[in-house]
Amino acid sequence: MSVDIGLPAFLPGSQINLKPIKDFDSHIGSIQEFKILKYNKRRSNIVLSRRAILEAERSAMREKTLQHLQIGAVMEGTVKNITEYVCSSTWEGSTGSCTSPTCPGAESGTPRSSSGWGTDHHQGPEL
Repeated sequence: MSVDIGLPAFLPGSQINLKPIKDFDSHIGSIQEFKILKYNKRRSNIVLSRRAILEAERSAMREKTLQHLQIGAVMEGTVKNITEYVCSSTWEGSTGSCTSPTCPGAESGTPRSSSGWGTDHHQGPEL
């Protein structure tokens, strides 16, 4: 992808986001921050990364979450996967799991088909 930063620069598809994207056209015309990965003045070659910035933000958010993590804390997160015995979730850059009986929708016996799939939930006592 070609990016104008005052000079023409190259943004590899793998450096656009944390996950692979399918619709490159959705980024055309958008203003975003990029990290310069390579710069060769003689060849006028500039390589950018948006992914590096997103990874640093995710890492900082994860560190902040881990500093405040304690037993009994109330965390808001998104349920990402439910199996017969465990459901996993993400919150502020970190991941966690709980036994399926404590997952939303587990009382129906079919947690995968419950309304809890991919939705935000609170887990734990109020502090």
